[in-house]
Amino acid sequence: MTMLGNIIRARSGPWEEHLKGYNSRGSNDLGESDDDHTHMDGNEDDERSAINKFNHEKQIVGHTARSKSFAMIREEVRKKRDDARNPSRAELFSITHTRKDGYPVNEESARVMSLLQEESSLAKNTSPRSMKDDLLSQVLGKDKPGRIRMLGLGPTPSSVYGPVPTRAQPLQMAHEDNASPSICSSASSREVQYYHNVQRGSKKRGRNDDILNAQGKAMVYLKSFKKSLVNVALATIESKDPLKKVGGCDLGYEYWEVAMNVTLVHNEPLPRPYAQFKTIGDAIGATIAWPFTLVTRAEE
Repeated sequence: MTMLGNIIRARSGPWEEHLKGYNSRGSNDLGESDDDHTHMDGNEDDERSAINKFNHEKQIVGHTARSKSFAMIREEVRKKRDDARNPSRAELFSITHTRKDGYPVNEESARVMSLLQEESSLAKNTSPRSMKDDLLSQVLGKDKPGRIRMLGLGPTPSSVYGPVPTRAQPLQMAHEDNASPSICSSASSREVQYYHNVQRGSKKRGRNDDILNAQGKAMVYLKSFKKSLVNVALATIESKDPLKKVGGCDLGYEYWEVAMNVTLVHNEPLPRPYAQFKTIGDAIGATIAWPFTLVTRAEE
């Protein structure tokens, strides 16, 4: 026990009496000194080191990230790409589990990457999957509660996929869908006229200042429904044709078809959900319909 600890724990008597038991170096009559505490601290460090070593040995799949988080590496890869697209979880796994010489860090990493390659070949002709059912999930299984592989410590399943609905919510949603008109209903004459007016205005102003990706398509920000000043995603314009079908429905005169490149607000709901795509986070890599009034060009 330290000198200050003994004094604080004293129940009675003047402090001067307790101070007499200590010399100038801080050791008491029992011969306890700072060296003893240093030795105790050293034992704690050794114990902590042994625990960390034991936990590290339990890791089956090693990685090369070192002190960098997966989120940092993901952002570095995104910035190096011409289309500013985030790498998929499968791509990030291969990047962070390959040594500088091009070989996997260990046999388990090699096995997982081989399975990812096989799944990728089989999935080339299938529709895009949500992150919850992507290649990494197909190979490694579902994520553990409270975390999502390869996204770092911040994102959680509820923040990326949204909260898990209760048993009553799907029934309520089905009832509302039956009661509401189809989202594929045809546009009114007023909408048609509004669309043509906007198109004429755009042609007069010119759009030579659009930022284009490697394929020559305009890159844009998608704005939130609830907060129109908030960017929720970075996308590229694929089509403005009102008769183009997206998710089985014509675009109409209020929507554009956009390809999702980077999600900024993962749980932003889609205005026209289809198939497994319910939120912005679900639709990464796919095309969706988005109101053109909530689309702004990306700045350099």
